[in-house]
Amino acid sequence: MGLSSKFVLSHESHSLEYTCPICQHLVELDCSTTSCSHVFCSSCITQWLSHALRCPTCNKDISENSVNKANVQLLSVAQPLAFRVLKRVRVSCPHSVNGCLWEGDYGDLHSHLIDSGVHNTEGLQQQQQNNGGSSPKLSSSATPLSKESIAKTFKEQADDKFGAGSYKEAMELYAGALSAFPQPNLYNNRAAAALMIKDFASCLADCDAAISMDPKYAKAYLRKCKAALEIGKFSVCCLTIEEACKECPDNSELANQCYRYKEIYNQVQLGEKQLTEKDFSGARKTFGSLLRETNCSLIVLSAARAELGLGLTDRALRLTLQVLRTDRGCSEAYSVRGQVLYYVGDFDQATKLMREGLRMDPDDSRSREAFKKMRNVETKLKEARNLVFVRKFADALTKYNETFSVCCNDLPPKSQLNAMLHAERGNVLLRLNMFEECIRDCSIAIYAKDDLVEAWVTKARALQGLDKVEEAQDELTPLMHKWGHGEPKIRAAYESAVFLVKKKNRVDYYKLLNIPSVCSEMEIKKQYKVKALELHPDRWSSAEFTDEQRKEAENKFKDIGNALEVLCDPQRRQLFDEGYDREAIEERIQRAQRAAHHGHGHGHG
Repeated sequence: MGLSSKFVLSHESHSLEYTCPICQHLVELDCSTTSCSHVFCSSCITQWLSHALRCPTCNKDISENSVNKANVQLLSVAQPLAFRVLKRVRVSCPHSVNGCLWEGDYGDLHSHLIDSGVHNTEGLQQQQQNNGGSSPKLSSSATPLSKESIAKTFKEQADDKFGAGSYKEAMELYAGALSAFPQPNLYNNRAAAALMIKDFASCLADCDAAISMDPKYAKAYLRKCKAALEIGKFSVCCLTIEEACKECPDNSELANQCYRYKEIYNQVQLGEKQLTEKDFSGARKTFGSLLRETNCSLIVLSAARAELGLGLTDRALRLTLQVLRTDRGCSEAYSVRGQVLYYVGDFDQATKLMREGLRMDPDDSRSREAFKKMRNVETKLKEARNLVFVRKFADALTKYNETFSVCCNDLPPKSQLNAMLHAERGNVLLRLNMFEECIRDCSIAIYAKDDLVEAWVTKARALQGLDKVEEAQDELTPLMHKWGHGEPKIRAAYESAVFLVKKKNRVDYYKLLNIPSVCSEMEIKKQYKVKALELHPDRWSSAEFTDEQRKEAENKFKDIGNALEVLCDPQRRQLFDEGYDREAIEERIQRAQRAAHHGHGHGHG
C-alpha cells in the first residue's frame, strides 16, 4: 500500500497515472508495472495475481505464457523515465496532522520521515515557530505535539510498509515511533520486521525490550523463541518459553509451544550425540525431522554432516549451498562444503572452501584437522598416480596403501572418493597379477558407486586372469544392456569376455590330434590318419560298445575332420591360433571373401 491520496499535492494530471487501482493510494516507490503499462503497488499486484492472472485495469491476460517478455516488472527497471516522474510527485508529510509543515518530492519523503530530529516534540515546535507560530495544516481533531499521536502516525506508515513487504523501511519507521513514544507493541512490531529480513540479533533485542516493558506480552516471547531458534540458540528458546509460561500460566498457545521447543531441543541433543557416535543413519533421520521445524543453519549443516557420513554427497552439497545463499559469512558452511567436495574427489575446490572457512574462523580445530588430513591424502594420491604413470606398480601400491592408512577411518563407504581410490588401487593390483585382491577392491568401489565403469572393467579383467571367464561375462552382460551402446569401455570389455568364453569352450584341435601347436602340415595330416583309424565309426560298430560310446567316437571323428580343415589352411590356422572358434573363423573367412569380391568388382567397374 502506498501513500494516501490526501497527502498528494500535485495536480491529478501528474499523479492520477500513479494511483494504484487496487488500493486507490499513490503507489509505493518500489511499485510494479504490467506488460500493458499499468502501474500498481508491488504488494497489491502480487496479492491480486495470486487469485487472477489478468490486469485489474484492462483485464488483459498477464500470465507468464501470454507474451514472451516478463509481464510484471519493477517500474524503475521497465520504465526508468516514468519512475523518475513518480519521484517528482509533490506530497506533504503524513505527520501534517501533528503539525509537520514539510512538503516536497515523493522520492524524498522516506528520508524526511526517518529524520529523528524532525518529528519529535521539539522539532514540530520549531517548524511552527519558523512558520509564524501557526500551522494551517492541522485538522480540527488533531492534537499537535502529542507524542502518542506522533508515534501512531509513524506506526501507521510502518504497518503499511510491513504489509507491502518493505521490511527495512518499516523498521526505520517503527524506530521513529519508538523515539516519539516507546511502547511494547512497537518493539514487537519492529522485531517482526527484523525477523522477516533475518536480522535475528535486532529481533532478539527488540523482543527483550518489549518483555521488559510488559512481562506478560506473550507475542514477544514467541517471537524471541522463533529468532533464537533460527540462530541455533536452543537453550534460550527453552528458557524463554518457560519464563513465558510462568508469566502467562493460562495461555494455551504458550503451553503448546513450550512442549514443541523442548522437543526440538531434545532432538538436537540426540542428533549431535548420533553424529559423535557416527550413527549417521540415525542422525540423518533426526535432523531430517528437525528440518521440517526450522531452517536454522546449525540444523541444516548438521543434516549435511549426517548425509556426508553416509557418503550421500549430492544432498550434502545442496544443504550447504542452502546455508551459503542465506549467510555468506557462515564459516562452518564453507568447511562442511569443502569436506563434501573432498569426498567427491575435487581437491582444488575443497581446498579453496576449507581455507576460506578457516580464514573466517581460525580457531575451528575440527575444520583445521580435516584440512590437514585432506592435504595429506591429496599429496600421497598424487605420488601414487605419478608412480602408475611411470609403470612402477609395486611402489604405487605401497603409496596407495599409505593413502588409505590416512583416510580409511573417516572415509564414508559410499563416498565417491572411496570408490575412486579402491578402483585405482584395483587397477594397480591387476597389473601386479594380484587378481583376488583386485576383485575385492573393485567390488568395494562398485558398492560405493555402482556406475563406476573403470571398476567394472578392471574386475572383469581380474576374473579373466583367474580363468573365470564365464563369471566375467555374467558380470558384464547386464551392463552391456544398460550402458553398452553409449559406453565403449563396457562394450569392448563385454566383447572380450564373450571371445574368451568361446575360446575356452572350443575344441582344442592340437590337443585332439595330440600334436604341438608348431607342427607342420605333414605332421598334422599324419596324425590325422592315426586318429581317423582310431575313431572311425566302423571300429565302434560292434556290440561291445554302448550307444553312448559310439556317439562320442562319432563326434570326435567329426572334430578331427574339422581340425584337419582348419589346421591345414594357413589363414584358418592363424585365426585359430589367435583364439577364434570354428564358427567365428568361418564367419571371418566369408567376410574377407565378400570384401575381396566387392573390391574386385569395383576395380573392373
